[in-house]
Amino acid sequence: MSKKNGVKASGRALFGWTLTAALGAGTVSCAVETGELLEGEFGGDESALETRTQAFKGVMTFAADSGCSATERTVINSAATEALSTLTSPLMVACMANHGLSADSGDSAEVILQHMRENLSTRAFCADLVGSLAEAPLDITYEKITFDRDFLEASSVDSIAAVILHEVAHNKGYIHGGIASNEFGHTVPEQLRACSWSISNADYEIFRGVAGPSLDVPVANGAFTGHLPVANLLSPVGRPEGTPYDDACPTGTFAAGLSVDVSTGITKMGFACRNSDGTGAITYTTERGVDGQSSFTDLCADGELLVGIQGKAQGRVGQVRGECLSANLIRNINSADAGPTLPTRGTDGGPDYFRRCAGGQAVRGIKTYADSSFVRSFTIACEDTDETRSQTVTTLPTVGSLSGQKYRDRCARGTAMSGIFGRSGAGVDRLGGTCVETPDRGSYVEATWPAGMVPGRGGWGGTDWSGEECPSGQALVGLTLRASARVDAVRGVCANAVDWSTDGAGAPLTYLDSHGGSSGGVMERMCPRAFFLAGWDVWIDQHNGTDRVFGLRPLCIKPEQ
Repeated sequence: MSKKNGVKASGRALFGWTLTAALGAGTVSCAVETGELLEGEFGGDESALETRTQAFKGVMTFAADSGCSATERTVINSAATEALSTLTSPLMVACMANHGLSADSGDSAEVILQHMRENLSTRAFCADLVGSLAEAPLDITYEKITFDRDFLEASSVDSIAAVILHEVAHNKGYIHGGIASNEFGHTVPEQLRACSWSISNADYEIFRGVAGPSLDVPVANGAFTGHLPVANLLSPVGRPEGTPYDDACPTGTFAAGLSVDVSTGITKMGFACRNSDGTGAITYTTERGVDGQSSFTDLCADGELLVGIQGKAQGRVGQVRGECLSANLIRNINSADAGPTLPTRGTDGGPDYFRRCAGGQAVRGIKTYADSSFVRSFTIACEDTDETRSQTVTTLPTVGSLSGQKYRDRCARGTAMSGIFGRSGAGVDRLGGTCVETPDRGSYVEATWPAGMVPGRGGWGGTDWSGEECPSGQALVGLTLRASARVDAVRGVCANAVDWSTDGAGAPLTYLDSHGGSSGGVMERMCPRAFFLAGWDVWIDQHNGTDRVFGLRPLCIKPEQ
């Protein structure tokens, strides 16, 4: 089903959401909840609210005219209890932090769950919905869900519980586009639904931890963040605001300590680097941020490397603490007890976070966002410690204008882009992409979401477009665009991955469909032969009250040989 236009009421868009398949692996498409939510929308005396004590982080409330029968109220309360159980489970944190999330709000997994766990009662209603299993208004200060009666009668408690979390996520302001988008399954509401269902049904996958026992991570949409054999980008910490930076230890070296400045939070951050066996001379990446009140350099012991960082973060990175492990244990993909933990630096503030590389990998790179006050966000790049080859990177000229917030997004090392997704009307409102493994190890591995994603950036104007994937065996090697002050249209250009990665002649190009408007001049941005599109710098700014893609600077990589 396609997404209809949102109805604006009192300055906010009101949406409803429809499940269209089996809830265990179901998908959700969008319908519109029309009408304005007015004060006293229960349609009766709010003092007549009936309260049940089986609470979803508070209570489920039913107005006298809620439309729910006694049987339906019992089912909803049972589902609310199950929803609360899955939401507060440590497995929910593991699930949300270890699967790809759309960059809808900029919130980290931990902050999303903090919002979801707010102590608010949920107002429940029942109705005969047309084409909808449940509906919820978007971005309100309370929680409200309307359930379809047939859905309640036909569905299991765990399925209804998963839908409750999906709908409450809309109440909190988290949105998704239409079902057709490749981004859809990675939006906050859908990942919450998928994680809840998996926790209820004990559907887990094994995460090979390099420190501590292997973790059971609930199955969600897409593979977990540590699944790639060569390199992985873990989920972001904090909020991506300020200037983006992308740094890594030199080729053949890995992080072996943290170098930070601290005031009331982390103001500057970088790595100390050593050889892949944890020995040798120490070098340092550039510290990103500003000077703080105190400076610290905390090193792992000789023979150890950094395998994770934990701490506290919300709108800024408040606290960091590194985790080290013997390089020998890392190589052996050992699941022994955690290695020594470096000192805690920074202040308390925000929910706890924990990021750890998968077995066989250690921290090598970091993407930070920093402003004149704090490090606002960071993303860890983990790599196989036996990897010593370099990856050549080149950037192409910018299209559009450098206006608004700049983001730097890329596929993990060893992968390149295979498709694009987004939203557009007269211009490009939103843009992201999918990644595949590159053909630098003698074969081309077919993959789309399993290899990762370049997160969608921008707003929710226009309409969804998806399915813009290169044909089998191909990857993106460039873009054709229309642009003036903004990016008005975009189209992917694909080539056979093996042919393009060699210097031989003959690599026919495949052009995907163009999306956007007809304004602006036509521009082409092609990677050099043997290079593949692997991400971009993108600038997002407001145009006519909505976020739009203003500028784009493509980034190309040459697979390692």
